[in-house]
Amino acid sequence: MHFMNGAAQNHQLRRLCSHLFANAWLLILLLAFRANAAEIFLQRPELKEAYAILKNASSLKECFRATEPIVLHLPDITIRFSEGFFYSFPKLNGRATGFAFSGKGEVLFEPRHRLERQQLYRFTDQEKLTAEFDYFVLRTLDDRLQIGRFRTEIANQAPPKQLLKFLQTSQKALLERRGFNLPSRLLVESLAPQSRYVFLSFRNIRDDAVFPPFYYYVYDPYAHESIRLYQYRPRRLGKPFYTICSYPEGDYLAPPKASSLRVTKYNGWLQIDRKGFVKADLGADIYLGGRAIQSLYFQFSNILTLHSVKDENGDSLEFIQEKDQSGFTLFFPPDYYFPDTLRLLFSYSGELLERNADGNWYIRDRIYWHPRLGYYKRARYKLIFKYPAHLQVVSIGKLVRDWAENGWRLSYFIHNRPAKASLFAMGDFIRDGFYGPDSVYIEIFGRRSGNQRYFRKITADVANSLFFFSRFLHPYQFDNIRIVEAPRLDSQGFPGFINLSYLSFKLQYQGIMEALRSHEVAHQWWGNLLGWRTYRDQWLSEGFAEYMSALYLAWAFPSTNLFDEILRAWQDDIIEGGNIGVSLGLLRFGFSKNALRNSDSHKSGPIFLGHRLGQKDPVDYYLFVYEKAAYVLHMLRWLMLDDRTGSDEAFWDMLQRFIQKYRGGDPSTQDFIEHVSEYMNQDMRWFFNQWLLDNAIPTYDYTYSFDEDTSGVWLRGRILQKNVPEDFRVDLPVHLIWADGKRWRGRIAIRQPETSFGFGPFSEKPEKVIFNAGRAVLAKMKP
Repeated sequence: MHFMNGAAQNHQLRRLCSHLFANAWLLILLLAFRANAAEIFLQRPELKEAYAILKNASSLKECFRATEPIVLHLPDITIRFSEGFFYSFPKLNGRATGFAFSGKGEVLFEPRHRLERQQLYRFTDQEKLTAEFDYFVLRTLDDRLQIGRFRTEIANQAPPKQLLKFLQTSQKALLERRGFNLPSRLLVESLAPQSRYVFLSFRNIRDDAVFPPFYYYVYDPYAHESIRLYQYRPRRLGKPFYTICSYPEGDYLAPPKASSLRVTKYNGWLQIDRKGFVKADLGADIYLGGRAIQSLYFQFSNILTLHSVKDENGDSLEFIQEKDQSGFTLFFPPDYYFPDTLRLLFSYSGELLERNADGNWYIRDRIYWHPRLGYYKRARYKLIFKYPAHLQVVSIGKLVRDWAENGWRLSYFIHNRPAKASLFAMGDFIRDGFYGPDSVYIEIFGRRSGNQRYFRKITADVANSLFFFSRFLHPYQFDNIRIVEAPRLDSQGFPGFINLSYLSFKLQYQGIMEALRSHEVAHQWWGNLLGWRTYRDQWLSEGFAEYMSALYLAWAFPSTNLFDEILRAWQDDIIEGGNIGVSLGLLRFGFSKNALRNSDSHKSGPIFLGHRLGQKDPVDYYLFVYEKAAYVLHMLRWLMLDDRTGSDEAFWDMLQRFIQKYRGGDPSTQDFIEHVSEYMNQDMRWFFNQWLLDNAIPTYDYTYSFDEDTSGVWLRGRILQKNVPEDFRVDLPVHLIWADGKRWRGRIAIRQPETSFGFGPFSEKPEKVIFNAGRAVLAKMKP
């Protein structure tokens, strides 16, 4: 999360001063906003008072002493208070809001799911966390957890200074490092007649007595992943805050239930000045279905400041947005009338765009530059951009009007198909374009300081990719596509819009750059036409796009071995961890071999953990959600291959049907598993359990020989399967090739640690034997 040190604050002050001379009246308002360091617009006295009480972490009241050990049980965690003092937080309308404890106690946390136990071990070296604490905090409005229910006696003991410091530090770390506003969350709970939300924090002195780490446990029965555990190490540099565990109480693989609550359309304008400072008035249509609610939480970039929220009647609504908070909470009056569609107007501002050293502009937060409700919910966009006349803005959607007004340039874009996200770019661009396959107009926008020699090469790759995916998957859904050079190492694909890394305009390594461009084009299908449900399912976007780009290389460059090279690169990255070769896969993401060597690799977990894999190092996220997920699809394609003809038609047909079934929607991993199982007419959970929900990589030691008898030539041998569970399943392809080019295809069905095999009879001995043909299984092969 965004955190300003002293130097950064001075930098912000200098920039504010430059704004002052450019636009004095606006700066007076902004200085007032900055001085507050937060936006808290609460009108009701009871809300103001409640929030002030909850926000004051040190406002401890009565003191109680435990007369005997007290044990507290919550889902998957047990807390034992051996001896010490309890200090209650102030009550709200007679309801307890929690307590703090100073003394001796122990915690036992045992995740109920295997993958989460692995994650706990990754961060703590324990599959069951056993901790000792000296300071402990519980915040809740659950009446069952009041101190009065414990066996205690009133004591006259002031809270230790170290306890107060722990309270302040732990709550501040939540806000600054995670963007989470605990008092605001508790305020929402206080509006409900009953609450089961529980928040715990404690110091684990068993782990480190000098600089003990903080742990946070959250039980939120209203969330799909209702149990969460976080770790914060105050003295650690770099990334001190980790999500250790986050999971549902029930089926681990089951996706959350679909919610109809969503933003259906954004409609408004953004004004961008010469310094990249944005003022926005953005309307949002929110579908409620007539339900009455008390509050809504919007995710929103913490580099932006929300100034007001008004409904369609012009009435202002109450909200809380603390400095560093990664969102804001909106409150509705008790008697508010809720239509099916709620229309709100958000007014906000901030330094959203920043200028690069070469003069190009980039958006500092490409996802949360506008308020978002829920996880990547789809919405339509109607946006007017007002910006300096000498620049140009390019956005997703159709440009319906472009005009000049009082020294400004205005561009009006409409995107009428629901999109998971939207993006725009501003700069001094050189533009080129031509018509590609199916009369799709391909536009390219590059920096004037960039290398324009590669424009035609880039647009040719985009055109060829569009043709390839349209023929093998589904027709492209727009009549144009825009490619914009981005001053970043990474690229992103939005509907009809690709933010393409400057590396693709600068470097032309054969295979790497073509795959990069094709990957982003593939997102028009995997990620946009077809989305993903939760962060655990994002491999359905990134892994699919990665594999599609490799298949594009095989199709576009059939006389080269680029496809095999990228397969080998993925294999080396995943199995060897950067110890051999130079990765064609991760090189284009800006990672070196050293980054791989220093990563957690398989210890980071399986593909299904999504972005959580990259908490210590982002390379682990790319390694598994991109490369290994792509390899899983490669293995699935080979599993579906017709051994008689070598055709992969069934694989493409299965994908086409998946797109038809979920087009415009956001399927889950479970949906894909069920679709594959139905298509193949067999339960395929074993395959995905091995490769998505586990991280074991098999090693195969094999021996073979040819025997000849009266019937002909026989291939016989033995294969040992190692480093995986005993029930690990693989159908290992074996190809025999004769001198005249004739090829025989077969498979070894491996179902146990040792397997004997025999193939034949053949009329003559083959010239070549290939085990694991086509690198069809991600494995180490040892002849």
